Amino acid sequence: MARTPSGTVASIATQFASALNFTAATNATETVLTVAGATLVAGDLVEVTSSWSKISGRIYRIKTATATALTLEGCNTTSLAQFPAGAGTGSVRKIMTWLQVSQKLNLEASGGDAKTVNYTYVETGDEQTIFDGFSATSYMVDLDADAVGSVPYEQLKTLTDSNTVTALRLVAASGAQVLLSCTVAMNENPTMSSGAVMTNKVQFFGRGRSVRYAT
Repeated sequence: MARTPSGTVASIATQFASALNFTAATNATETVLTVAGATLVAGDLVEVTSSWSKISGRIYRIKTATATALTLEGCNTTSLAQFPAGAGTGSVRKIMTWLQVSQKLNLEASGGDAKTVNYTYVETGDEQTIFDGFSATSYMVDLDADAVGSVPYEQLKTLTDSNTVTALRLVAASGAQVLLSCTVAMNENPTMSSGAVMTNKVQFFGRGRSVRYAT
């Protein structure tokens, strides 16, 4: 069923656990990480850093967990060309706490579109197009300027000043989620247009493609 963005809750990660190393990862429709002494549970959200660059810098949900094995929900690593067997090592960081970004007046996504390259063989004269990855993903929020001094405003300011990697979580009214590892840039100068609410523009620059879950 179609839906609008009304009711979407945006939150930023404010605390990560220490990195937990994984020494292997399976080639599977949902990769399984080999770890030691894990205390993670199903439903936890983790930031992945890996020698498999296609999943590095992305946020995944733990589907099943034991002390020695973690399954990343929806993390498909079946392609041996993109995920060489035996080369999947790295670490995960659990997101410990989230802070809701309230007083949003607008939430807009940009990027994530397919990039293409056009070329023409001289002998045919016919132009062709090939796929060349995706453009950078980002979100922009218009924050009520009256939020200045609030906990979310100060956290966004700190993340901007430090250029620290964080995570953005968008939860729709239906429960659907969008997860994006990102950095933050907030313009502290409020907009001033006659007849319009004053806002501060906050941008979230993705480190890679977002991850989505239906619930």
